[in-house]
Amino acid sequence: MRPYLDDVAIQVVVGANGMPSVSHHTTLTPPSDQVANGLKTMIGGVEQSVSGFFIMWSQFMYGTFLPAKGSVFQVQDSNGETVITQKQGDVIGIVSLAPDLAVIDVQVTSPMTDMVLRPRFADKEGKKVVTGWGSRLDTPAGRMDTDTRLESSPVDGTELPSAFWVVVGSNETSYHLTNCSVRKTSPAAARKKAP
Repeated sequence: MRPYLDDVAIQVVVGANGMPSVSHHTTLTPPSDQVANGLKTMIGGVEQSVSGFFIMWSQFMYGTFLPAKGSVFQVQDSNGETVITQKQGDVIGIVSLAPDLAVIDVQVTSPMTDMVLRPRFADKEGKKVVTGWGSRLDTPAGRMDTDTRLESSPVDGTELPSAFWVVVGSNETSYHLTNCSVRKTSPAAARKKAP
């Protein structure tokens, strides 16, 4: 199966809204339905991991965890941190911000799930760049701790991930990104394309 996995090329496009579109391309035809189904499952898992990574990365780099305009929320000062709490139905979201407004952690609680996300940042040429995040997910089925770390490099003046590692329990998976490029659009053009 290894030659068929090595032949797979994953493509990621992150739009102006921060949402990734993940696809793959392969040139080899699997020799059997069993191999084809195994590849489909593995490639689907990789695409899901890559998509999840880019959703979080783009949120930390270019998005915001602040409540949407017109929403109801509470803001409190807690030991020098700004804590924003928002409730939507049975879901409670809490974002803690440092004095420089960097995210310290994000907590989401619902009747069946508790999640905590803690990003890590580094200063790079006067800007905060996300270097990874840890997360804890508690469900009735149990707890899952995940740690993601990444390296980035400038591509056409924009910091992009060049590699990332995801650790779940004692298992680590690495992803290396090549042939990265940036296509910049004006804010007006991005708004036109948004649904």
